[in-house]
Amino acid sequence: MKRNSTLLLLVLASAAQGTTVMPQMGGAQVPMMQAGMKHAGIDFDGSSLSVHIDEMVATPVLRELDPADSFDPTKPWAVLEDMAYNFQYGWVADSIWAPPAGLAVFIEPNFVTPGLEVYDRSWITSGMSFNEMSYEPLFVGGAAWRWNGRMTHHAYAVSNPALTEYEASYRVFLADELTGVESLDGSGMPLYGSGFATFYFAATPIPEPASLLLAGAVVMSFCAGGRRHA
Repeated sequence: MKRNSTLLLLVLASAAQGTTVMPQMGGAQVPMMQAGMKHAGIDFDGSSLSVHIDEMVATPVLRELDPADSFDPTKPWAVLEDMAYNFQYGWVADSIWAPPAGLAVFIEPNFVTPGLEVYDRSWITSGMSFNEMSYEPLFVGGAAWRWNGRMTHHAYAVSNPALTEYEASYRVFLADELTGVESLDGSGMPLYGSGFATFYFAATPIPEPASLLLAGAVVMSFCAGGRRHA
């Protein structure tokens, strides 16, 4: 028993110290080498938009930090604290193209699983520092987001996952770069068509508090039985 008590104290001491970490593409501390970029390539042939998702990369997983890890509360990515997150999905240009003069690409949500949040990881300036990313909430109230034409990986996150799968589906369209008003033809249809994409995420549900209490009671009962047996 003394040996087990000593081991427990060492584990608790290690957890208490904790480690301040940076967010990783695959969630938790899973780096890009183990969870590659999964791009939604936006293309325009001069008359219509299209979107193609790279299916060669496996479904991204929303992962929480280990209990001993945490984010620096002074950094913009601290909004991901205590959330299962991932930013493998990214918007990119599928070829070399430019929208018609005065227009820009906008992306609006069609459906997002309740509880799944999206945070902007666009570069605020032309630099390449993590500190320059805003991590502001995106698509709030269904608002469209203007894509800047550069590869952009937003952070997807959920607190206390209750499902094994989450999704976010989008419509991509061309609109006035200043007002966001979509270009329509004479019949009121999108002049340049629309592109569509759905991002899927896997997750490990977190047990409800009642389930945790029951599990704790089972463990305590098992431990008590073990001590009596010893």
